[in-house]
Amino acid sequence: MTLVLKKWKGLSMLRQRSLKWLLILVLIGVLSACARQDEPLPTLIDLQGTIDAQSTSDAIALATTQAKPTDTPTRRAPTLPPTFTPTVPPTPSPTDPASAPTLTPSGYHADGTIYYIYNRDSIAALAGDGSSDELILRGGPFSDLTASPDGQLLTYVATGMLGGQEVWAASRDGSYTQQISCLTYPLVRFPVWSPDGRSVAFFAAASVGAPYDLYIADFAGATTCPQGNNQRMLAQLNAANVYGLTWSPDGTRLFFSTGPIGVYDIAADFLNMRLTVPSGFGPDTNPIHHPTEPRLFYLHAVRSDTTGQSGGAIYEIPTTDITERPQEVPGTKLFAHSLIMSPDAQVLVAAVADGFSIYNIQFRSSAQPLDDLSSIPYVAIDPKGERVAYTSSIDTPVQQIFVMSRSGGIKEQLTDHTEGSIDGLIWLEG
Repeated sequence: MTLVLKKWKGLSMLRQRSLKWLLILVLIGVLSACARQDEPLPTLIDLQGTIDAQSTSDAIALATTQAKPTDTPTRRAPTLPPTFTPTVPPTPSPTDPASAPTLTPSGYHADGTIYYIYNRDSIAALAGDGSSDELILRGGPFSDLTASPDGQLLTYVATGMLGGQEVWAASRDGSYTQQISCLTYPLVRFPVWSPDGRSVAFFAAASVGAPYDLYIADFAGATTCPQGNNQRMLAQLNAANVYGLTWSPDGTRLFFSTGPIGVYDIAADFLNMRLTVPSGFGPDTNPIHHPTEPRLFYLHAVRSDTTGQSGGAIYEIPTTDITERPQEVPGTKLFAHSLIMSPDAQVLVAAVADGFSIYNIQFRSSAQPLDDLSSIPYVAIDPKGERVAYTSSIDTPVQQIFVMSRSGGIKEQLTDHTEGSIDGLIWLEG
């Protein structure tokens, strides 16, 4: 290096300048050759199909201005709105009918279920088609069997936990029972549920031979009766006998029979003991209020002058004005001994000495489809109002339950008892 510098200093100024330019040209050539060997190929960038290829400088410029990296992805999953509920796809129907889910609960009967008191010491459940017949409650005596407005609870009179007769409720399979009243009186009759299903009204007498009065108790709080369920006397009737009890549809009044038909207005605390005047042939009985119309039906005792036959004719009171005189329903001098109304309020079914009679409320017509029995039957009508169940011991050694169409026709025997008595039929849906 020292020798080169000495030789460089020995050159003239002109020759130094010429060599300097020569060295610059050589260096430029070497750098150009290196640049051609390492130069990358043009970059291809596809932006929505608008650019096929660009030179390196153009591509870098486009990439810098339009494809800058970001901290968040350019494509995201959709965000569900706050109120969105995912829809579950429907489950395909099974191809094998045997694998289809059961749509009816255990114990359900398409023809409904008939409940009745058996031998006075049990309550039985009978399928409406006769396919099953079983005792669901034992240990009576039982009486006055009825049901709550929704048909979910049976109601009856039985011995209370502290003695006496009390109002009880039970589930339809008998697995649940609840004492409602707690009077410890020896006589309780005709428990009936209020239309809203909250309370039960009933008659009770404080001792054998004592007069009946009108009571009420709520179902809620029955475990702490009488304070918890507001048990109380509604009206002092001083009645020697009672023959039926029914609510008005709005739950404000109770119509009853103590011989004449009477009414007690709960809200007004008003009592009228004599809406009707019984005949000399017996009491007015079986009051039934229409569920939607201001009409009260009952049986007014009559007697045939020619045959001496006695029983009830159907009478009606308009309850919009209870001061109006009761009227006999034309064509219903049936000599009936009990009266019930179909759940759809289309017909009245009257038990008569040799069968039952049907009165069609809408068409004001009556007929007797069954007239060959040897005794007065207990009767019930199915939830659809199409078939009538009745008791009979004709052609059988003991009392059995039969059914037939309300218009007559074929009789079908549902029970096959070898002994025992039957009473208190009710027919519920399911």
